[in-house]
Amino acid sequence: MADLPKALNPGGMAAMGFGSATGPDRVQSAIQRAITHPLLGTDNLCNANGVLLNISGADGLQFSEVLAVFRAIQSLLTQKPWFVFSGSIDTSVGDELIVSLLATVPEAAA
Repeated sequence: MADLPKALNPGGMAAMGFGSATGPDRVQSAIQRAITHPLLGTDNLCNANGVLLNISGADGLQFSEVLAVFRAIQSLLTQKPWFVFSGSIDTSVGDELIVSLLATVPEAAA
């Protein structure tokens, strides 16, 4: 939460997206659900000047999965925003992978 003021500092509209998935394609499915979330939208993410990304999973969460999510989100960014990502272990989610995004978008792009 300490990074929240930094992400919001550039001003503009805050947009959030969440996606979760299970199974063998959980990384791609969770990414797709997060970036197409109605509160975010791919256009807002692409134009963001601040991004917070969190990837959550249970004990079976692999570093390769975290890295795949990070790279996929980073590849969508057309600006060079202030970008922080984190990963967390939550044993209550079972096989689920959860991607949470918060992006600050300039008013003109919103």
